[in-house]
Amino acid sequence: MIVALDLETTWLSKDKDKIIELALIKFDEKTFEIIEVFESFVNPIIPIPDISSNITGITDDMVQNTPKITDLVDKITEFIWDCPILGHNTNFDRDFLINNGVKLEKNIVLDTFFLANIAVRGEKSLSLESLSDYLELWNYGAHRAKNDVINTIKLFEKLVGKIKNKSKIKRSFISTIFAKSSDKNIVWLRDYLDLNSPLDEEAFIKDLLKIIGKSDKTDEIKLDESLEIDFDENYFSSFSNFEIRENQKIMAESVIEALDKNKKIVIEAPTWVGKTFAYLLPSILYSVKTGEKVFISTSSKALQDQIIYKDLDYFAKNLWIDFSYCKLKGRRNYLSVFSFFDMLHQNEFLLSDEVWFFSKLVLWLFDTKEWELDELNFYPWEFNLLKKISADNSFILKDQNPYKIYEFILKARTKATKSNIVVINHALLLGDLVNDNAIFGNISNLVVDERHNLEDTATDSFKKTVNTKYFEETLAYIEKIQAKPNNAIKDFHEIKESLLLNFNMIFEDFSAYFYKKQFGNQNREFLIWGDFFIESSDIEILIKNMNSKWESLLKNALDLEDKVYASIEQEIAIIREIIDSLKIILEDWIISNGKYIKVVWLNDRTWIYCYHTLLNPGDYLRDNLWYKLDSCVLTSATLRIWEDFSYIEKILKLNDIFAYSYLQSDFDYSTQALLFIPNNLGNIKYGNNNMILDFLEKLFKIVKWRSLVLFTSYQSIKDSYIGLHNPLKKEWIDVYAQNIWGSKHKLLEQFRKKAASSILFWTDSFWEWIDIAGKDLETLVIYKFPFAPPTDPIFLARSKLFTDSFSDYAIPKAIIKLKQWFGRLIRTKNDKWIVILLDNRIFSTKWGEKMFLAFPENINKKVWESESFLNLLKDKKWV
Repeated sequence: MIVALDLETTWLSKDKDKIIELALIKFDEKTFEIIEVFESFVNPIIPIPDISSNITGITDDMVQNTPKITDLVDKITEFIWDCPILGHNTNFDRDFLINNGVKLEKNIVLDTFFLANIAVRGEKSLSLESLSDYLELWNYGAHRAKNDVINTIKLFEKLVGKIKNKSKIKRSFISTIFAKSSDKNIVWLRDYLDLNSPLDEEAFIKDLLKIIGKSDKTDEIKLDESLEIDFDENYFSSFSNFEIRENQKIMAESVIEALDKNKKIVIEAPTWVGKTFAYLLPSILYSVKTGEKVFISTSSKALQDQIIYKDLDYFAKNLWIDFSYCKLKGRRNYLSVFSFFDMLHQNEFLLSDEVWFFSKLVLWLFDTKEWELDELNFYPWEFNLLKKISADNSFILKDQNPYKIYEFILKARTKATKSNIVVINHALLLGDLVNDNAIFGNISNLVVDERHNLEDTATDSFKKTVNTKYFEETLAYIEKIQAKPNNAIKDFHEIKESLLLNFNMIFEDFSAYFYKKQFGNQNREFLIWGDFFIESSDIEILIKNMNSKWESLLKNALDLEDKVYASIEQEIAIIREIIDSLKIILEDWIISNGKYIKVVWLNDRTWIYCYHTLLNPGDYLRDNLWYKLDSCVLTSATLRIWEDFSYIEKILKLNDIFAYSYLQSDFDYSTQALLFIPNNLGNIKYGNNNMILDFLEKLFKIVKWRSLVLFTSYQSIKDSYIGLHNPLKKEWIDVYAQNIWGSKHKLLEQFRKKAASSILFWTDSFWEWIDIAGKDLETLVIYKFPFAPPTDPIFLARSKLFTDSFSDYAIPKAIIKLKQWFGRLIRTKNDKWIVILLDNRIFSTKWGEKMFLAFPENINKKVWESESFLNLLKDKKWV
């Protein structure tokens, strides 16, 4: 028998929070028939927080006269006894019970979350609710203990069936992974799922390589020198259900001219121009006519996929010429076949997390067509394993790699060398500029879409972080590998101890300097370093010592066999990178004129880490990208501020390199959109939350659905959720809040399914990640202007480059973001939108008037008292 269990709690900490409800159901592990049920409310002694009551529906009155958990411990223990326990994220419930005196340390632990991670690995959200919907299970009354337990049992039955019904070869591969673990929970499951047909290592590798397949030779890049390019109306006649727009034609002509005549141009193309079509078509035609490859760079991997599967697939089906296309992502997006086999070989015994991780990967290898790891979902405890098996290792493409011809990164690169169009992302584009092992060679022709993200992407791409934990973990991994027979590195222990000693001495100097600066300012969490800051004269000696020991480590490691060295090559490179970063951080740069921003950060007041990034990424882009390209098109819907391009010209150092062009919008914002700004809700910065919540409650009771509220902090989301969830629930309106209702995938999935009765609370950082089009979204509420946090050290450092940093840097950045928010709303001429701005500073400050530039000039604006606006909505007379 198995006991399935679920708890409802006051919140998430097993040490601080309390159980308020529990349910235990004993069932037969073969028939899944329910045998016995135990359930009870639990008096937590403390008040139940509003946020917990909102989610569970359990109030203080409901638990007031119920048993305390201490009164139930013996009954719970007797009910479970020595049965395996089952849950969804079981350890959460198990740890709460153990912390309250229930002895479960020896019980087998089963978890539907981990089973789902391999049985339905393609599902974006593995929450109990999402999986129940996906597998069409009964799912009534979520977040109540008994209902969740019943659903967990049904989910367990479904997942067990899916695993048992997998093909013989798939089961043999999973059996091989399970056989490498002695974890008692894995051993129990292995027998229960009948995964007892493992392959030996040689057969496992041989059979899996057959599934992976060798890198294929690809055709040459498509070429047709006789192709004529003339964007008249007849040129588009072959496209089904397509009508060329005038602005689209103008942009397409500008793009083909830039490619054909080696020009560089910036084009602002508003929503609905169809800019993706307008730059893809000329890029395809130019590449086929000349045989020159065109790279398309966009802001995210999700947009890469959209361009490939929506836009380029459309062209492939409808365009009258033959062309080839593909996408490339960073090295870490591809599994390394060598590293995969090597990790399994080096780990004699797998932990339970590793069993689930490798089982998921093995099954994925049967299905993958694009070879990209982001086809799968990975979770925080898997990230370290993910780094180890990725292709981010120079050995992967060396001839010494026995699996080189099977490597996914080689397949992707080979395909890219023969493609007319290669779609990349900004992180890969910029990361490749500073990578000694660049994925692609020189780029001649480049189109950059969603240009507005380049500064932030460059900041992340050039950022290097140093901390003691990462350094120690890297050395520990090398020690683990070299400790195996025939793997020993000469003098390793002496080298390791010397590296750690010198590294820690450097960080002691960092700490001493930090705490000296802390004196008199105890709340400071970071310092931006300017001139040479370490007073100890020994610091340079410590760096030299580390460099010398790294060279000894490299020299001695190179004496190992190729396969053994490859197992630690990535870690040796990491140590080299850390030492180089320390050199940069300790160099004598003056912050206002220097090359780098250098920051030391106190994390949770317990340990220190530091990082550096470029002070002015535009300088690097100008010297290493803009000047080296033959042709370039930079485009976005939001490039101009104050009707000119001077802001992005300064930020990205475009100077006289680029020409500039902008297209007019085809939308009539005076009839399609309303911008409302309430003038009677008080000051957004000084405690007007109750007034705002009262307004939002009335607003949503009128509009009822298809609404999104964008916040700039999680605390504002939490406060608003607590205040609005219950009153709106009475109106049958669901509120889905980020960081409260689970992952962004789960949140977005639930909202899309129930848009007609839902409100979504989201932070601005996720807004560009989502795409909610058409009738699913009709009302946007902007809680506060999206200014960069004034305490962000990178923002502070770059602000020093401006005479008036607020007017010339902070405001333009916020306007760009606001324009992006608004620009993603109206997608067709039939859309009608309401945008509500709650930030009163737009009319109460001297600079507020500038923020109107974030919105179209002809938009229907109303600055009214809130009640007048609500009455307008009730009467449906806003347009």
